[in-house]
Amino acid sequence: MRPLPRARLRLLNVVRKESLDVVPFDSFGRPAPDAFAQIDHLFRSARDSQAAIDPKLIELLISIARHYPDRRLRLISGHRDPGGRTSKKSYHVRGMAADIAVAGVPSRDLAKVARKLGARGVGRYPRFVHVDVRAVPYKWAGW
Repeated sequence: MRPLPRARLRLLNVVRKESLDVVPFDSFGRPAPDAFAQIDHLFRSARDSQAAIDPKLIELLISIARHYPDRRLRLISGHRDPGGRTSKKSYHVRGMAADIAVAGVPSRDLAKVARKLGARGVGRYPRFVHVDVRAVPYKWAGW
């Protein structure tokens, strides 16, 4: 994936009922610090901790959102704190994963689109899809 200069990212964090509308990359494709500060905040964990969200993940989310131009991408889960059901090795802990949904789009279809657009890790669940930017491709169904 290449950074998408001046592309807009619109996300709705469904748990917190917060939304975001930013241009994450400048005209040269470099991460825009102010936009990434907002992204890191929107992706914060249930305990309000933040991680630096990987620009490759944001590139992926922009590509997925562009595939559904009339619908807002929904963030179910971004950064997570390790412990409980979340491993220290989780891509969520590292800022490299997001659980997403698009209203009216079955998770099976969203997972196919995510793989086609460059998601390296794809997990399909009944109401959302896990996407990440790991090095080695991997997919699973979580039900």
